[in-house]
Amino acid sequence: HGGEIFTILKPFFEQNSSLRCLVVRFSFGGTINKQNSVRLLSESLSNFNTLREFDFNGGRFRDDNVEALIRALADHSQLIKIGLSGNQVGRRGLDALAALLTNPNSSLVDLNLAYCSLDDERALALAGAMATNSTLRKLNLADNRGISTAGWKDIFAQMQSPQSLVEDLLLSTNSIDDTAGTMLANVLATSTSLKVLDLSSSRNITNEGWRATFDALQNPRCMLQKLYLHDNLNDENVTYLANSLAN
Repeated sequence: HGGEIFTILKPFFEQNSSLRCLVVRFSFGGTINKQNSVRLLSESLSNFNTLREFDFNGGRFRDDNVEALIRALADHSQLIKIGLSGNQVGRRGLDALAALLTNPNSSLVDLNLAYCSLDDERALALAGAMATNSTLRKLNLADNRGISTAGWKDIFAQMQSPQSLVEDLLLSTNSIDDTAGTMLANVLATSTSLKVLDLSSSRNITNEGWRATFDALQNPRCMLQKLYLHDNLNDENVTYLANSLAN
């Protein structure tokens, strides 16, 4: 009820040098003390440094909780995956995450920030951190509808940089419009790394934006291998997509 399990497991964390993956799920029934749970979990993470994957999705924890967890993960230099979906990642959490991404010793490959209440300020901070990161390959930003066109432009502008090596970009259920979609199309046309793109449920992109996206598929430099478009297209768009694929 208050994270005491992490106190019980403390000897295991301290003495087990083989622990690589930690998946944490919370049940919020009863009298659970969320603050104490995260404090004890953060202390546990500080007792060892061997993790490669940390999955804390769906916890619905606040920004300060997320910050504490990320800072506790800083010494896990082999960490390649962080899952934080469903938590509140505000300025403090994003600053801690940016510090991890910009650390030259970071090995992070896979970052899941789906449904994390990100906005334009956080998008700008994330884009800035990505500018100096050379390890990130998969980025999940699904269902962050607080990011407007301005925030997406910051992220997509960074992805057009030669330094960006992101291969999987998951953007379903967002507020991407034609303006941001056109810049994303420019990423598609020029990126030598992007191979997977999920734009499912992108309701704000109109025919104009989809045409720019599908035109980009015809660019010889486009490296895309998988494109997810669930719950998006009308007959006109499907016809245009078919013509693009034929070319």
